[in-house]
Parts: sequence; structure tokens; C-alpha cells
Amino acid sequence: MLKKLLLDVLFPISCVGCHREGIFLCDRCMAGVKISDRSHDDLPQYIDDMLILFEYEKKSALAQLIHDFKYRFSFEIKSSIDVLLSSRIDCIKEFFGDAIIVPVPLFKKRLKWRGFNQAELIAEIIARVTGRPLVHILKRTRHTAPQAELSREARLTNVSGAFVMGKNVTLPRTVVLVDDVTSTGSTLSACAHALKEAGVTTVRGFALARGA
Repeated sequence: MLKKLLLDVLFPISCVGCHREGIFLCDRCMAGVKISDRSHDDLPQYIDDMLILFEYEKKSALAQLIHDFKYRFSFEIKSSIDVLLSSRIDCIKEFFGDAIIVPVPLFKKRLKWRGFNQAELIAEIIARVTGRPLVHILKRTRHTAPQAELSREARLTNVSGAFVMGKNVTLPRTVVLVDDVTSTGSTLSACAHALKEAGVTTVRGFALARGA
């Protein structure tokens, strides 16, 4: 990918926290990533349970890591995401249980532009460490503005009705939706609505980090 090669030349690999060369997130900065310990009493609509691993604090190493993952097309950052997820493997395994893993889909135009779906890459890591199947049963029907650019109120309408179940899919009983960052939970809620409309009984939400 030409744009990625240009970005690698302009922005050589270095730690997003302390700028140490040769690694995206060094051990010291990784140890400083804040674990999310807030309760999930106020769940997004249609979501039955939620697990968020870390806090997405502005200007933090984690915030920069996720930003570069999504907007600098740094596929290699997946290795650092893998280590972060592995650091909380016990609670991940307990939360996913016997559920089916479903990543939040990108619209085809954005997927082509970015080259990968960051939620899918996170879901692939979770599928590997939990042994649970990953399936693509959701489709995004239209392009939506990036949620981070919108107000909390606008995020709800932005993704409303943007997801549908695929055709001729086996309907799972329990699903865990996987995304990279969630703030209001509106994207997860819109996905869960589509799943429950199709007949899925239980839908849980998972995110690597909680945004503002």
C-alpha cells in the first residue's frame, strides 16, 4: 500500500508514549495504560452486558496507539494490541464464555480506504485466545460520519439503522459485539438492535477502550 509506505517514511516506528525507536508501545508505557474499572449499570440500549478493558484518556499512549492504528494504517500495531488484550486474558475468557464473536463492520468504502477493519483485527485476537468462533453476520448498509467527530446526541442518529443481518446466516443464541473504542455505546446499540430484530437472544458489547 503506497500510502502506508509513505507514512512509514514520514513517521518511523517509535513508541507512542515516550518515542523510543523500534516499537509502537514500550513495556513502561504499556504498564501505564489505565484499566477501566467503572461499572456498567447504565448499559446501551439492546446491550445485555458490557466489558471495556481500558480508559481512552486524551493524549495518553493508548489514545495515540489507537489513533495510529486507525488513521496511519499501521497494521503492525496489532502486535501491541495483542499484548494489551493478553494482559487481561482471564476476564476476557470469562466474559466471552460460549458466545459467538461478531466484529462491528465497516462500510465497504471506508474498509477499502483503510485496508483493514480494526474491530475485526481485535476480534481475531480474541477468537484465537478464547477459542470462540468469529463470524461476519452483520453488514453496514451506508457510510456514516466518524463517531468521534460528533456530539453525543448526534452519534445516536448517525448510526441508527446503519446495520442489518446478512442473508442466509445461522442465527446464534449469544453474541459478543467487538469494537475498538466506545463512548455513548450508540454503535454497539445499533448493531445489537439489528441482531435482536433478527432473533438473537443475548447480545453483549466489548470494547478495547472507553472514550469520552
